[in-house]
Amino acid sequence: MVALPQQPEVAVASFSLLAMVWMLVVVPCASADERGAASMTRAKRSSRAVARRATADPVTSAAETLRLVEELHRLAARQAWTGVERVWAELAAADGVGCEELLAAADAATQLGDLGAARERLLAALALQERRDVVERLWSIDTAYGSVRIVSAGPSELVIPAADFFPVAQRAVDVARRQLAESGQYEGWLPIGRYQIDGEEVYVRPGPRTTEHVPAASSP
Repeated sequence: MVALPQQPEVAVASFSLLAMVWMLVVVPCASADERGAASMTRAKRSSRAVARRATADPVTSAAETLRLVEELHRLAARQAWTGVERVWAELAAADGVGCEELLAAADAATQLGDLGAARERLLAALALQERRDVVERLWSIDTAYGSVRIVSAGPSELVIPAADFFPVAQRAVDVARRQLAESGQYEGWLPIGRYQIDGEEVYVRPGPRTTEHVPAASSP
């Protein structure tokens, strides 16, 4: 993580510079697929929100949103991340979702090993409010993890030679390993480094530029 100075004036200037560098250098590296997927996600959420507003009583809808927000934060305080993710699935399309709710949902995704979802939620939080801690978290994801897409014809084995990950990174690896073992397909974020997929080496580079890998056995 980038160490920022503690003096208020310098800290503000450094934060603004860090945010500018991250926005100008890292974000444009996102693939067209990622930008398209993000647009589709926003469109789907918007359409769900419109449908909900059209069919729900405004008072009831507001009360339900408030209940979900309170439940989200209660579960986050208990670090019940699966519960937070469940509540977020109901809350995501609702009106009145703020920065703190997005950050709680990002915490849940991080702890459950879904760094892609965590990053998306952090970006949404940053769009609502420019905050130093959010930029630092995005920076840490984009420098320690990389976007990857793996497509195999069938179940595959993911091997990480001589790896010793922190718990969050290990959970991300476990999620990928489980999905590949079940379906042979994975799309998400993994810690940067070298991996072996069915004996073939693939290097995951940092940032949103997606590393795509189709094992030779799956090629036509």
